[in-house]
Amino acid sequence: MRKDKQCGCSPLDNYTVCNDQQTTNSDATETIQDTQQIFHTDQIIIIRKNGNRVEVYQAKFSDLAPEVALLIIKQATKAMPRTDPSDGRSLWIDEGFIRIASGDPTQLGTIAPTAMQKSLAEAFKVLPTSDPGDGGPWLNGGVLMRGSDSNLAG
Repeated sequence: MRKDKQCGCSPLDNYTVCNDQQTTNSDATETIQDTQQIFHTDQIIIIRKNGNRVEVYQAKFSDLAPEVALLIIKQATKAMPRTDPSDGRSLWIDEGFIRIASGDPTQLGTIAPTAMQKSLAEAFKVLPTSDPGDGGPWLNGGVLMRGSDSNLAG
């Protein structure tokens, strides 16, 4: 990565911000490396304008403020289909609810019996041991039960 001789800094290398007199504004975007996907472990570069100053930060997806995460969801819902794509994996909007597309379960893969047992063992650690009253599952002396739902009574 070459350093900007005018500023004496390399923002994409060590995230140093140039002072106001030496910072150059440009509408040009330089692609450093093409990628097909962004992963949760990737680093993000945040450029924040603070008055006349430009501040550059390095961040992770886990650093996103809840407001930013909600904005991303809001933008994503604009692109989601309004009918079931039936591919078994996509998300779609069903009268305001986000749903997973229906599809052939055989295309979604299978889970090995030992993996299923381990998953259940982990779930049993957090399940309540008395009826939650919301229709959710609970353990009754080690037996998995469906809870009663007081909302359905009336």
